[in-house]
Amino acid sequence: MRFDDAARDWHDDGFAILPGYLSAEDLAPALNELELCFPSADGFHSGSDPRRDRFVRDEFDGIDTFPFAGVKLSLLAVHPRILDLATAFLGEDLRLYSAEAWAKYTGATEYDQWLHRDYLIHTMVVPTAAEAYRQLELFVYLVDVPDDLGPPHLVSTRHTADLPVLPNWYPRSDVEPNGDRFVASTGRPDLYDVEESAVGPAGTVVAFTPGTVHRGTALTRPGGRATPCT
Repeated sequence: MRFDDAARDWHDDGFAILPGYLSAEDLAPALNELELCFPSADGFHSGSDPRRDRFVRDEFDGIDTFPFAGVKLSLLAVHPRILDLATAFLGEDLRLYSAEAWAKYTGATEYDQWLHRDYLIHTMVVPTAAEAYRQLELFVYLVDVPDDLGPPHLVSTRHTADLPVLPNWYPRSDVEPNGDRFVASTGRPDLYDVEESAVGPAGTVVAFTPGTVHRGTALTRPGGRATPCT
């Protein structure tokens, strides 16, 4: 996908998927350091890696924040190709405000999420459409992410433009009201019907915005591990 096509999709739909955007050569230095941060799939599932217990309580326990234990993995967040992409979407005046590396393992915890938006943890105010203040989120796949390794699912803003600021989380089916104004008690199966799966090979980049409705999905491959940077 060309930059102008990706930028158009991002502006029109709230996300763009660039399969294999980074090459194997681009990824190799980071991959060589990956196990400084995370257990291998075998190390986790066999229980031989003592770090295993960290990943079995909550889905977000698999996140390391920047800077990472590996220098080359840290530098991937500002790889020239990533900066080129961000510049194509946002212009020359860029600010990196967050970078994370996230390892997920089949059966470790529940990774299947409700559809939601990320703006609550990315900005103190509601997302803006003003060009000068746009924000870009990226998933960068360090490994292949097919359907059984938990690819994110995203919903075009063509279907969500009229959603109110709150609630922020939308279950598939009705849930018992508990006074939490951030969670919709009425299910929105219609949104799940139009979500798109961002499957892709290693090096794929998924670009979206803090206001884009999306969710993480479950890992089902036996012995699986998925590792994106965000």
